[in-house]
Order: sequence, then C-alpha cells, then structure tokens
Amino acid sequence: MFKPKVFCLVAICFLIFSIYQIPFAQSTKNTSPSNNAQSAKTSPPALISYISQPPLSQEEILSRVKTARASHQDFDDIAADVDQRGINFVPDDQLFNQLRFFRASMVNNALSRADERRAALVAKPKNLENGILENLSEEARKELKNLPFIEQARTVAKVYVSSLPNFIVRQQVQRYGRPLIEGWKLGDYLELAVSYAVDHGEEIKLRLKNGRTANTTFEEVGGLTSTGQFAGQLSAIFSPDSKTEFTEKGSTDFYGQPCLVFDYRVETRNSHQQIKIGSAQVITGYRGKLYIHQESKQVLRMEQEAIEIPYSFPILDATSVVDFGWVTISGQEYLLPVNAQVSLTSREDRFTALNCISFNKYNKFDTDVKILD
Repeated sequence: MFKPKVFCLVAICFLIFSIYQIPFAQSTKNTSPSNNAQSAKTSPPALISYISQPPLSQEEILSRVKTARASHQDFDDIAADVDQRGINFVPDDQLFNQLRFFRASMVNNALSRADERRAALVAKPKNLENGILENLSEEARKELKNLPFIEQARTVAKVYVSSLPNFIVRQQVQRYGRPLIEGWKLGDYLELAVSYAVDHGEEIKLRLKNGRTANTTFEEVGGLTSTGQFAGQLSAIFSPDSKTEFTEKGSTDFYGQPCLVFDYRVETRNSHQQIKIGSAQVITGYRGKLYIHQESKQVLRMEQEAIEIPYSFPILDATSVVDFGWVTISGQEYLLPVNAQVSLTSREDRFTALNCISFNKYNKFDTDVKILD
C-alpha cells in the first residue's frame, strides 16, 4: 500500500485537483485524439505526453486480454489503456460476452465508457453554428469573418461560455495510480452528480463509490478529484489578461471532424494558475494544444500542462485533457465535455495519479433546483 499524500491545484480557470496516493496494475500506453496518430517512442510521466497514441482496435483489446489471462496477469493495464486511448470501433454483444468469459470485468466497464465517448465525439450537430452567434448582428458576423482564425475562435468561445444552459450531468470517474517503476494500478470508481449554472458555477455531489452508495461527501472522498472542465479553462485561455501566445500547427482530422491545431502558451507572469500542497503553493504558467473546428470555430479538444514549476516545489507535472462532443439538452444541441483526463505527478517519488472521466446524461435544470439525495 502506498503512503497517502495530498496535492491540490487551483487554477484561474477554476480547475481544481486534490489527491491522495491510494493502492492502485500495469499500463504502458495512453491517450490519443486521432486515428492517424503515431505511437510515442517513450513514456515520460506527464499525461500530455501520451496523446500521440491511437485509439485501440477490437483485435488489440482481445489479444491483450487473452495474453493476460493465459499468463495469470491482471487486466488493470488494459483497462487503463481503454479509458485513456479510447476505441475506434463499435463494440457488440459478442465482444462483451468474450470479455466476461475471460473474467475481464474491468475491461468491460472501461469499454462501455469508451464507447459512449466515441459515440459522443463522432456525433455531428444539425447546425454547426448551433445558435452560438445568433445574438450578434449581421454586421458583427461579417466583421467576425474578416478576423484571423484564432480571433474568430476567441469570439466564439466568449459567446459559447456565456450561452451555456443550466444543466445537470452524470460524471463517471475511474481513478488510477502509477509508481515510477511500475505500471498503472486500478484505483476506485466514483459516480458524481454535477449541476452547472453560469452565474453559480459547479455543485458536485458524490453518488456512488465502487458501485455502492457513498457515505462521504465529494470533499471528503480523497484521492485525485477535479472540477472546472465545463467553461473555466476555455475562458482563461482566451482571456485578454492571459496574453496567450497562439501558434498554428496545421490541420488534422479529429474523430472525423476537420480541425486546425494551435499550440498555446501563457507565461507565469500573466497566469493565475495556482498549485497547492498543504500550505505550500506556487503560481505557474501553462501551455497546450487546441483542436478547433474549421467551420464552426469551436474548440473540440483542449490539452493543458503546467510549466515553469519551481524545482523546489513537490509537484513535477500537472496536466489535463478535455474532449468536447455534441449533446442534446431539452431538444437543443450544445457542445460540452464528454471526456476528460487529469493527472498529477509528485517530484519526490514520481508517483502519478490519473483520473479518466466521462460525462453523460446531460439534462437542463433551473438555478433554484438542488441535487437531491
């Protein structure tokens, strides 16, 4: 059993992480945004380094499960890969039954989550603009089209954040941990009810822990937890106060949708991202990539990692990846997070905690509605 540690990261984007090391098996491959991506040659600890690996195929999953079963190994590493990298196929009942035969229930569960993620990412809206810019005048829309692409994306992001509805969503979190010289260890599973309102932010209630009704609050659950994936990060990146540097890196196909890719960087002097561990805290800059839909100018994927963390500070890496997909709320389509991954790595022992998160069952609610027991 690993000795518990507590970490906390608080960012201007209201993305908050806190972590305990908990007993968590083995994974050497990780996440990917594109079917055409090439496998990484090395596996450094930062989660952001793993995104170059492609989604898993059905044949690869079955082959690895059979090998693990034959050698009496556990399936933690395979489940971690499915949760991180996703899948590039539609699983059928035969595959689920085969996994049950091999008693790979954790892989089955990860596969179900990955299929929901895949379906959400490949879905396309009936109207790409989806009413985001409907409040702008015709003249303003014409002026917008004359701006550089990234400035169009900035305007769209601002309108997007202010036009989000009040909603409630189910958040499923599979947690993993990885010591420096070992593979991924399966942690626990959480199910949360999250309500979001533009003027109130997020309210989170812990529903289930490992499939059973939770007897603790979200704040008391321990381990790596996070909030802020819905709008805060995006607002911070495009805020003029952040003085974000954008660099276009070309185009890519993201789950069948054409995107332009931009590197971005926010220097520490312009950042409000704060990492805390107990009484220790530090302001850091951050950098990452944005995958922006070429037609709608909306962000479909957002990667971020902290930079310029002082060597004396106990955190080595703090990263997040958020994927956006089209969901229907009260008959209207919205682009909202459907998948996220957050990670922290300690400097002293290089222990990495990883949360693989899925968002589903979005529903609209009024600001005076509370999450009930």
